Amino acid sequence: MKCIFFACMGFLFTLHLSAQVKETTFSSKKLGEDREIVYYIPDDYDAKKKYPLIVVLDADYLFDVVTAASRFFNYNDEMPESIVLGIRQEDSRLSDCNYNDDTGFPKGKGNNFFEFIGMELLPSLAEQYNLADFNIIVGHGLTANFINYYLFKDKPIFDAYINIEPDFAPNVDDYLTSRLSTLTAPKFYCLIAADTNRDPDDAARIETLHHALEAIDNDWFHYHFRAVKDSDTYTVATYAIPRSLYHIFNLY
Repeated sequence: MKCIFFACMGFLFTLHLSAQVKETTFSSKKLGEDREIVYYIPDDYDAKKKYPLIVVLDADYLFDVVTAASRFFNYNDEMPESIVLGIRQEDSRLSDCNYNDDTGFPKGKGNNFFEFIGMELLPSLAEQYNLADFNIIVGHGLTANFINYYLFKDKPIFDAYINIEPDFAPNVDDYLTSRLSTLTAPKFYCLIAADTNRDPDDAARIETLHHALEAIDNDWFHYHFRAVKDSDTYTVATYAIPRSLYHIFNLY
């Protein structure tokens, strides 16, 4: 019953989102192109209050689920009102997430996309809205791999990471274990795995990473793992998002 609740709950408010959602085109110097951005600002936004920020990659299909889940939990006083920022990637997903086959880290446009988010998009939003010092990023598959790159900065700009059935680049899963073991500031890390119709290599790497992460002894590291029974690579996202937000804001 809980699984059904969390899987379906994300859609409860999708019919009411259009009035609160804004879409715009962002001209990026880092990317040398315009990007389609969609964002949700709470109806009663107050410039005197601070709002957590949730950045959503693969916003073409994840944005509505994230926004609906955040509204649901806020309505029930389970999390604060939040701003949700989505980046549409329908035609650019592969190039946005481009990485070096040897190192596993971004290269080419992948590196530019990394800088676009951290050096252009977030600072621009911070100029328009009063953001709290708490940022969440969400990714699925290839973009779930990408969001981990921010953890390797000396001062990561994101405080919580929702990794849905990640498709890891070479070595990234190994790097993560080392990095998360040495955190000196609080970080929330959610790893959500599907159950059926999975790539065998991806499934094995996720399982290995999970066992390594659950063994980490670091008070700064807040880890949540869930393998969603009867879900596949795609349907797992509808469960992963609300369940992860529930975990991240459990102390709220």
